[in-house]
Amino acid sequence: MGAGASCKKTVIANAFANDIFVSCQGESDPAGARSTISVSLKGIVLSYTKENTAEPDKLPHGIIKICSGHYQEFYPYSSKKVYLTIVYVNKKKEFKEICQRFMIPIDRNVVVTSSGGVQLTKRNSTWIGRDGVDHEIDAVRIQNYRAEAEILTQQYKNGILEAQTRHGIQKPK
Repeated sequence: MGAGASCKKTVIANAFANDIFVSCQGESDPAGARSTISVSLKGIVLSYTKENTAEPDKLPHGIIKICSGHYQEFYPYSSKKVYLTIVYVNKKKEFKEICQRFMIPIDRNVVVTSSGGVQLTKRNSTWIGRDGVDHEIDAVRIQNYRAEAEILTQQYKNGILEAQTRHGIQKPK
């Protein structure tokens, strides 16, 4: 490997509404030059296309899923640069690219913002962008929205079931 290369920490935080899939490769990593993300998520050759995927949770080596509102530490082997490829799966089960081979300096952190942008954070910060915006607030709002949506969905289902029972309507099979 290259002289002066080391494994320094890079943190990727996810303030986006969707879970993201991340490949974080150092410039000195021999796999770094060819690693992107595969839609089919099968095998080790990782290539990004816009086809459908049936099983996004079965990830090949080198791809990490980061849930919305969470972050992940990476330790890429590099001397100066780290390359990120980040995608998410939409409701149609298609991969959508956030960034591909996005270069950041080694030992820096990034946050995927609520709008789907990638932003360097302030030094030694996980959630605060270089512009001073605290993206953890957005991540918490998204988590709260999801929890509220789940509660409302369950209340709606319970209300329908209660009305069907009260009126003698059998649940469709």
